[in-house]
Amino acid sequence: IERLEKLMERYPEKVALRHNAAYTNLLLGHILRNKDLPAAISHYRRAADLQPSNPASRIALGESLASIRHEESRNEAIQVLEKLAADAPENLDVRLALATAYGKLAAIQSGPYEDRIPVTEKGLRIAQQLIEDHPGRLEFQRAYASAMINLGHRLHTSGRKAEARPALEKARSYCEQMAKDHPSDKECRRAYAVSLENLGDYFASEEEWSKAVELAREAIEVQPNEDDHWGNLGVALYRTGDFHAAAQTLEKARQMRAGKDLVQQFFLAMTYWQLGDMKKARELYARAAAWFELRPSSGHIDLRSEAEELLGLDAPGRAALIEGYYTRSFLKNPTPQDLIDRG
Repeated sequence: IERLEKLMERYPEKVALRHNAAYTNLLLGHILRNKDLPAAISHYRRAADLQPSNPASRIALGESLASIRHEESRNEAIQVLEKLAADAPENLDVRLALATAYGKLAAIQSGPYEDRIPVTEKGLRIAQQLIEDHPGRLEFQRAYASAMINLGHRLHTSGRKAEARPALEKARSYCEQMAKDHPSDKECRRAYAVSLENLGDYFASEEEWSKAVELAREAIEVQPNEDDHWGNLGVALYRTGDFHAAAQTLEKARQMRAGKDLVQQFFLAMTYWQLGDMKKARELYARAAAWFELRPSSGHIDLRSEAEELLGLDAPGRAALIEGYYTRSFLKNPTPQDLIDRG
């Protein structure tokens, strides 16, 4: 690249030099993309400047900017890709990259959460047009599935439940068919499992626990090694009052995550209390409560309160159990670093 830059200064009329320099910057950007993304973006920019008529460098630039978890970068990605889509409306790769970029922007957009929905819908419309024009292209199907999943989730999270349920059910139906059509494709199976999980979350929020149990079991069939599905099933079983099944399921989830899920810990504590094992319930509660003190979350306050009410604990009782947990941990692992490593 350095030699080509010098040659271009010396022979500015040589078009081939600009072509070679653009191509070399594009190649180096690809090499650096997974190692040094800012450097890769710099090379993609240079390639686009040298040869703006070549969409490859502008697509790579847009995709790389969209992969940065920063709103400004993702907005720039959309600007780059929208301009390219206007210049090359028939380029399918550009339209796919633009649909994906809208989804990524919506995932981190600032402001009211509901403002993410129109951005998600923009990406969905592009992906829908792609599958209508080219129904056999799997990458377009994946993009459409992802956009539908995200729209249903964001409608639900925004409290628009009347719109959320049909959107979530539509995503589930589409992803199920996509997974059947491509049984060996991991991304298709993952999308189907996520669609089941999101629909299960909806029914859980409506306290329709039997449906939540059914969907969690379906998700496990699709992704048996995903601990979140086992955790969701355990919670739903607890809510239905099937405490023995809930204990077995939550224990499996805990083993899969090495006991590092706060929700599962609180529910497992309550499950053992319901089964009459008060000692184990207090031990599990103490561990979860200690982690909560280190990493407080507003989303877990009600769950902690529910566990404390069931176990008959007040603030002093909680403090005593947490102190006991740390004491036992320190006796088992007598170095401070071991204690830190345990959480």
